[in-house]
Amino acid sequence: MGILSTLNVGSTGLQVAADAIQIVGHNATNAATEGYSRQLISTGSASPILQAGFWMGQGVGVTDIGRATNLFVAERAISAQGDASSAETALSAHQFIETSVASESGPPGQLSAFFDALEELANDPSSDSYRSVALSAAESLTDSIRTVASDMSALQTTLADEVEATVDGVNDSLSRIAQLNGLIGQGGSPDLMDERDAIITDLAATLGATVDYAADGGATVFIGGHAAVMDSSAREVSVVIGSNGFPAIKLSVDNATVTVTDDVGGAVGGALEGWQAAQTTLDSMDTFVTEFATAFNTQHAAGFDATATAGGDVFSFSATDPAASFTLVLTDIDGFAAAADPSAPAGDRGNLDLLIELKDLGAVSGQGASDFMTDVVQQIASAVSSAELSLETDTAALDDAAALMTSISGVDLDAEAADLLAWQAAYQAAARVITVTDEMLGELMNLV
Repeated sequence: MGILSTLNVGSTGLQVAADAIQIVGHNATNAATEGYSRQLISTGSASPILQAGFWMGQGVGVTDIGRATNLFVAERAISAQGDASSAETALSAHQFIETSVASESGPPGQLSAFFDALEELANDPSSDSYRSVALSAAESLTDSIRTVASDMSALQTTLADEVEATVDGVNDSLSRIAQLNGLIGQGGSPDLMDERDAIITDLAATLGATVDYAADGGATVFIGGHAAVMDSSAREVSVVIGSNGFPAIKLSVDNATVTVTDDVGGAVGGALEGWQAAQTTLDSMDTFVTEFATAFNTQHAAGFDATATAGGDVFSFSATDPAASFTLVLTDIDGFAAAADPSAPAGDRGNLDLLIELKDLGAVSGQGASDFMTDVVQQIASAVSSAELSLETDTAALDDAAALMTSISGVDLDAEAADLLAWQAAYQAAARVITVTDEMLGELMNLV
């Protein structure tokens, strides 16, 4: 029994060393695989047996094949991925809005050019040339605001489409995470854990999902603070486009749904922020058109044109969609009501001066028209600056978390080479034990 037991001890050593060499090889070949966590083999002494009054060891066995990780750091890295993706998408939307509004051909520049043209006209209200330039500038102003309205609507449609397009992929990911959770619960495969965590990371980038890892390897995934995956069960996400075109995010709960729109992150969260920013800009343009056009038309009607006729409307707009419908309706240069007195000479500028005052007086939300438009541009610029800072901060946090995860879970080829030599030596030692024992067993058989 002693010699046979020794053969068994040697064989356990061979098996464990072979398993360890396989793990080392697996690590080395996956050193460049994104999301791969270094695998670790744990061994333990086999239970001894009583022989001739003594407890004799029975070799070694594999107690666990795990992976090098830190659950807290892993959770933080996934959260950081969602924050960085959200900031990147939001910044892109804010920059588009800034380009549309604050460009040289945008409403602020065209409004300034319009009032400049009116001031030129004030030098000679009877000049056909100056009147023509003023009407052309007015048309450019209306064109610029309609362009912004069109840009904002197009941006909202694009963002809503992008959000809606994520649904199938998100639900497939949630289902696969739940499936992997079930498989991991049966055996805790490190490779399956890596696959699951890669999906969770992608889900964080898409929807700002967060995760809570259990000590046994299970993962609970949250979307908007609500559990979307628990153990091997998954819920579904849906997108409902509202009457205004805004995409609301819903998560199934039993036979109902809960709205998680305000709490999602990732690219979807950034897209929702961009959608709202576009709406804010559109609302500002609507306010400007409604109040400025009304004030301008009212003052224009108080004056008289080149034919001594009371002034008519200069601008028109639809009450339901002001910015998108903002139009110049005055096309006859003689129809511009610059005079304050119908019997005044052609050079009367009394009413024109009052129209020019709308630039600085409370024509729009208690502000001058120029000040209101300047505030709109400043708010957009502030949003862009804030988004840039968020992206810089969140990207730095993601880089730090990724670097820390790499230091914990990454494969060091030099270390793997050293482990390979150590396990090779262990394998050779175990093989030597078997060789010696085999020789002893042969000699024993010869004696018999």
